[in-house]
Amino acid sequence: MKLLVLSSLLVIFAIFGSVESLQCYTCISGTGRDCTDISQAEASECRAGELHCTKIVLGNDVTRACFTGRKSQETGCKQNGGTISCVCEGDLCNGATSMKAISLALSIPLALLVAALLH
Repeated sequence: MKLLVLSSLLVIFAIFGSVESLQCYTCISGTGRDCTDISQAEASECRAGELHCTKIVLGNDVTRACFTGRKSQETGCKQNGGTISCVCEGDLCNGATSMKAISLALSIPLALLVAALLH
């Protein structure tokens, strides 16, 4: 009986103990760091229930953090006055300076590849 209980506990630990939590960049402007520079942010494990990463830009101040939202939280960026709030899913997804930078970074190699194939 003890062997069955011990085996069950080991199986439960193996299943639930190996689950990794989400990682987001964390950085708060005004703490002596320039959070617009991703090298100033730290990769942090989010707590249980924090399902998304966020990046909030207000003027020159940037905050990056874990975010407690609904599982069906809409991702993307929204602007309200001078504040831009972005919510994303996936490890360290709040590290991009902007979606335009990612699009540009991906489109240049793709354009070069297409040009090479056409010649």
